[in-house]
Amino acid sequence: MSIGFYIAIAIVVLAIVGLVVGGLIMKKRISSLMNEVNTVVLDVNHTVDRFNNDINAINTKVTNIQTRAESMIQDVTNKQQYIEEFSSKTSEFSDSVNHLKTSGTELKNQFVTSPGKTTKRTFPALVKAGKTAQIMFEKRRKK
Repeated sequence: MSIGFYIAIAIVVLAIVGLVVGGLIMKKRISSLMNEVNTVVLDVNHTVDRFNNDINAINTKVTNIQTRAESMIQDVTNKQQYIEEFSSKTSEFSDSVNHLKTSGTELKNQFVTSPGKTTKRTFPALVKAGKTAQIMFEKRRKK
């Protein structure tokens, strides 16, 4: 075997050793890089989980606020309806009081002015009714 053959084998062996050493160095660098990548991925996942929990908490609070707002709107609607009913009843009551005032005055005037025109038999009843009407009128006016 010639010297060229031994030199070629030596070069091939040195190349293989160089490739193995280069591979080991690259493996070490890549493994440390992969460890850093895994650490970053874990940190990112923890951060994403934290933000997802925050989002869920905020969504729950918003849902609760919306529910409370809807119930408040319903309550306001009911109260507005009650106020409208109360206003109509107050208006009816006011109209009734005004009618009582006017008819009370007319009745009082009728009973006071007409005793002479009635018969003597009904006179005490008319006077009593007139006095009762006058008392009722005075009480209503005081209110």
